[in-house]
Amino acid sequence: MPIWPPGRFGVLTGFCSLGALLALASALHSVPAQAGSLVDVELVIATDVSTSMTLAEKKLQQQGFVQAFRDPDLIRTILNGKTARIAVTYVEWGGYRTPKVVVPWTIIDGEASSLAFAQRLETNFPSRMPRGTAIGTLLEFSSGLLAQGEHRATRSVINISGDGIDNKRPDLRKIRQSLLDDGVTINGLPLAYRDEVEGIPDSVLDERPPDFLIRYYRDEVIGGPGAFVEPVVARDQFSGAILKKLMREIGGDSISSNSGGATCSAAFIAPCFVAYNPSGQAVPDDSS
Repeated sequence: MPIWPPGRFGVLTGFCSLGALLALASALHSVPAQAGSLVDVELVIATDVSTSMTLAEKKLQQQGFVQAFRDPDLIRTILNGKTARIAVTYVEWGGYRTPKVVVPWTIIDGEASSLAFAQRLETNFPSRMPRGTAIGTLLEFSSGLLAQGEHRATRSVINISGDGIDNKRPDLRKIRQSLLDDGVTINGLPLAYRDEVEGIPDSVLDERPPDFLIRYYRDEVIGGPGAFVEPVVARDQFSGAILKKLMREIGGDSISSNSGGATCSAAFIAPCFVAYNPSGQAVPDDSS
């Protein structure tokens, strides 16, 4: 597996604390990504905070990632990698505004750094970004983050959550293809439990299949080596879906080969897990 050097991407774009003690603890234990550091994966976590998301949903989403980085199984998965370390950054995105970096590139190489990352993230109050779903803008911004990272990684992954389809400029397909050409994997966490889908009028959505958003992420968003979709199919399933997705993204082949397929609730027609076929066509994962 190739080691990608810094500055490899062509697209480059331009903490509120709960208290001083928490901020100090985070600063002491969080390890910034260092120049030349070799990591198993560099991971951009991009969470939807558009105005179509309620504050309660945004908090559930953020807390899902907080809990995941406190989970012993996830920490073991990180330590089981070849370098036993990853680089991760957490971003909020929405409409036409530039996405916001909540936690910058951070090296996680054990329990202390993973817990510190979770603590720093937990102090954040989720943003409220203008209505709209600018996936193309997010991917362009993520490309810049990957290019600016001073570490070296064997795998580059963008983890996108969202509740709608792309409805803003720039062109999603062009930016997506540029990332795929650079060997980046784009995975999806569609919030598929909603009756409405951001960017689709209700009158049109009535004619869409109930798993429309899952299929959209499968066909139009994800891509690259090992790409998959892990939908959130109920509000109380944020934490489970997020942990499962991170385990697979960080563990790579060692996790995905044993993860099996996921099944949606009876309300959804298509399988939840979607694997990426090397031929370029996303197909359902029938490994279950």
